[in-house]
Amino acid sequence: MNESEIRLAVADAPNALLPARYEAAKTALAECESVDECSTWAKKAAALASYARQADDKTLEATAVRIRARTIRRCGELLREIPAKAHGSPSGAGAQPHHSERARAATDAGMSRDQALDAVRIAKIPAREFETAVESPSPATIEWLAQLGTAKKIPPLFVDLEGRDPKEFNHSLHLRAHVNDLAVEARATTPALLVRGCVSDWYPQLRESARFLSKWTAELLVALENLPTEEERRGGGIHDP
Repeated sequence: MNESEIRLAVADAPNALLPARYEAAKTALAECESVDECSTWAKKAAALASYARQADDKTLEATAVRIRARTIRRCGELLREIPAKAHGSPSGAGAQPHHSERARAATDAGMSRDQALDAVRIAKIPAREFETAVESPSPATIEWLAQLGTAKKIPPLFVDLEGRDPKEFNHSLHLRAHVNDLAVEARATTPALLVRGCVSDWYPQLRESARFLSKWTAELLVALENLPTEEERRGGGIHDP
């Protein structure tokens, strides 16, 4: 991974291009083989998230938070490949204690002991649980992920996806939030008010969207009404639609 690859992925990018560039960043980070490089990009992602927060750019901020989490996880994966135990022992009154190769690698990368521990803990999170936490509408913080990495039992949200594809689960997670947000806004805004506030050029697209949503929500209600009961779920005889 090099600077140009990450810069193309996130920096100075219109929000419309962020999904594709985020995917490029994920690929570049997965191929990174240097703790020092990962640590550097974790700091840059943190700075980018701070900038986005100040600019009130929620989309860019979430993307930067996700990239930072992935860089720190990659740091942890690389650190776990390095021996954690110190070799030999100091001798003499003024001798300094020996440090493990892992500790030296983290120090050389500019990471504190706590940062290195967090990275290793995050690297221990099972891939599915990590993806769910990072790809949620409000991506998990580094502190929360580090706690998840030390938990003896994964929190309920991440225990069982009931056989679902993680990518489909993440997509559903995002879309469900949008549907719920739309419902909240709709409760506070009558259709008549929405139409009165529109300019005439917006009417065709609004009419098309309303017709599509009417059909889509009707299908959603049918799918929800056809869900199996808890007893049928436990029996395993019926699968979710």
